[in-house]
Amino acid sequence: MPSAAQSPPRPVVRLLPQLADFAARHYGDAPFLMRWATVGREPWTFSEAARRLHASTALLEREGVKAGDRVAIQSENRPEWGLAYLAALEAGAVVVPLDALLKEHEVGEIILQSEARFCVVSARQRPVVERARDSRLPSLRLLSLDPCDDLPSWPVAQERFPDDGPRPERASPDDLAVLLFASGTAGQAKAVMLSHPNLLHNVEALMRAIPYVVLRRLCLARGTLRPSGMSASPARFKPPCCPNPGRPFHCCAEGWRFKRIGFFTRLAAPNRIQRCQCSHCRRTFSTQTFSPTYWLRRPGLLQPLFFRLLACSGFRQLAREFAVSHTTILGQSARLGRHCLLFQHCHRPRAAPAEPLVLDGFESFEFSQYHPCHFHVVVGQESHFFYSFTDLELRRKGRMTARQRDRRRWFEQHFGQPDSRSIEVEVAQALQLVVPPGSLTELHSDGHPACPRALNRLAEHRFRHRVTPGSAPRTTANALFPVNLLDLLIRHGSANHKRETIAFSKRRQSAIERLAVLQVWRNFIKPFSERRRSSFTPAECLWLCERRLAVAEVLKRRLLPSQVRLPERLERYYRREVPTRRIPRGVRHRLRCAD
Repeated sequence: MPSAAQSPPRPVVRLLPQLADFAARHYGDAPFLMRWATVGREPWTFSEAARRLHASTALLEREGVKAGDRVAIQSENRPEWGLAYLAALEAGAVVVPLDALLKEHEVGEIILQSEARFCVVSARQRPVVERARDSRLPSLRLLSLDPCDDLPSWPVAQERFPDDGPRPERASPDDLAVLLFASGTAGQAKAVMLSHPNLLHNVEALMRAIPYVVLRRLCLARGTLRPSGMSASPARFKPPCCPNPGRPFHCCAEGWRFKRIGFFTRLAAPNRIQRCQCSHCRRTFSTQTFSPTYWLRRPGLLQPLFFRLLACSGFRQLAREFAVSHTTILGQSARLGRHCLLFQHCHRPRAAPAEPLVLDGFESFEFSQYHPCHFHVVVGQESHFFYSFTDLELRRKGRMTARQRDRRRWFEQHFGQPDSRSIEVEVAQALQLVVPPGSLTELHSDGHPACPRALNRLAEHRFRHRVTPGSAPRTTANALFPVNLLDLLIRHGSANHKRETIAFSKRRQSAIERLAVLQVWRNFIKPFSERRRSSFTPAECLWLCERRLAVAEVLKRRLLPSQVRLPERLERYYRREVPTRRIPRGVRHRLRCAD
């Protein structure tokens, strides 16, 4: 079985019709498709399409369709055709799609061979199927996609079963799903048998072939990505909102007015910057106000620094390369970390994870080896999506000389001792950032004794806990492989986390910011296989973006914390409020206007 690092992960659902509910949870009221109606184009949202699908399934079940029955579909191309297809699969039936150009004797032959008991027809195709039924298929039962008085119809189902929800699985992934008839070389139709994994693989292949057509509409409708054609020229710049956090037009720009009040010049490119003024609060701002490079004297460093932070470079080595002070690198690294915290939170999955989660941690140091720290990470088992992380400080342990024990005792007397039960607290915090209350989630861990205690703290959450010993071989068959792979990437790409390093972060806050950069890179930029550039990123596997992003796209627009409601833990990370015992006066993030 190929490893997840060599091939795309398994689909996020087991059966094809479950994709409808998956899309409804993630995209909700965003437009799914446009349907021609008598009054023009009628939009269907993802939620509405899922509701119509379940109503159609209820109609099929009421008419006697059971798991394993054959249901033929004879209709021209239309949205209801696809819903009928998915409804039959949701009912556990086997779909037999028919070509709308077939003659009545060909329709009768295929239905006879497939042993179909039901046939879904449109008004235009109904006469063909009725003639075939009258000649050789007297037991065939018809259902109509159009309003009809003498047949069960789709419109009546929408009115009669408006609130029907998802059904329990009527089939297993290995069951037959579709009988696809194609003409053979001798002229007689031959059936191709397809299972649900075959169909889901076709969906994956379609996403590979035409990701722009299929996924761009989904992501733009949901608002996860901005159109790539947005002009960035100063003359055509249109600010998205009032930048003043204390004003009503800061979060909603409807009815907001502004005026352009000239330009100012600067040494860095672009040299000419448009200035604007809010017509309501009179706050002045510029194009730079909405750029991640605001107030930077060296704005050109931000993108190269993003890559260098992932290439195992230390701050002083980077300062030598770019001929700047190491504090400049430190400040821009913190800027990148804060931006990535907001970016990750804006583009995270909104619903409960549709895959098992893997939890583990790795140890590092802050300031010196007398102050070890620990990071808990939560990763998707199938998508490898890096969901969340939390930090904590540890007490130095392991083999020590008498002098080292004395020094540890002295440090603890002067700076305090870490909480011995902080691991279970931080494990619970890491899971709370990912799993909403009330949802049932499968969790894999290495059997650390603090993990069950942490789960007991989460009384409103439900977990199915699976334990894999840490001594198990770290192969792709290991249930903890996704988090083991992430640990390898962190150690390999971060200078401050290499084993036996002397470049560990002086502040845990700085390590958090670098880890936030790696989180965005891992989820949205790095493909599963760097040799096969066509492979997906974890975010693509969860349908969070249309394609693999570039760093320039991640840094295209500034994200304002006053518009992104961060959880309390992430808010502390953003404000740089994580303390280091040996540096009691660490710099915090406090800005008066830009926030």
